[in-house]
Amino acid sequence: MSNFCCRTFVLRPEPDLAALYGALCSAIPPRYACGQGFANDRMRFGLENGVRAELRFAAGRCEVWLLGCPQGQAGAYARVYGPLFEELVRRLDSAKEGDPHAGR
Repeated sequence: MSNFCCRTFVLRPEPDLAALYGALCSAIPPRYACGQGFANDRMRFGLENGVRAELRFAAGRCEVWLLGCPQGQAGAYARVYGPLFEELVRRLDSAKEGDPHAGR
């Protein structure tokens, strides 16, 4: 089992994490995430096969970490879940700011 950061991307500084978390929980299909948690600038999602995703927020950026990936399958999980979480966070952050291109 391995832990690694599959994506780091820029966000507007200091997003409203509670609102973002609520929006993520309502937007992610149950087959992709269950057992969510939110604390200390991090959001945690239970994924399939015991893998966990953790979104770590810092000033102006978000890192998507995958925890507990089966040996040799980290790349496959990164290709599926990295873009999913990145797109959701970007879309929801843009929508919060009234971006006319949000959701496109």
